[in-house]
Amino acid sequence: MRITANGIRVEFPKEIDPGTMTGELTLLRPNNPTLDKAIAVMASSDGIFEIEGDLLAPGRYNALLEWKAGESAYYSEQRIVVQ
Repeated sequence: MRITANGIRVEFPKEIDPGTMTGELTLLRPNNPTLDKAIAVMASSDGIFEIEGDLLAPGRYNALLEWKAGESAYYSEQRIVVQ
């Protein structure tokens, strides 16, 4: 997961079939919980999921990414700053 000029970008492993994947990206804003967001993850056919930056208020977020592919479950947590 990384911040780009356009927003947040998540690149999933190439060996994962995006059609079998489900998940959720939760963005928690520690200083203002009214700005928290939960977004369903839907990767493109090339395994990329993007959120446009203009959908998020600038500031620091705790990003929690939970996803499943087949029987395998994954979890990632990262602090990000949206400009």
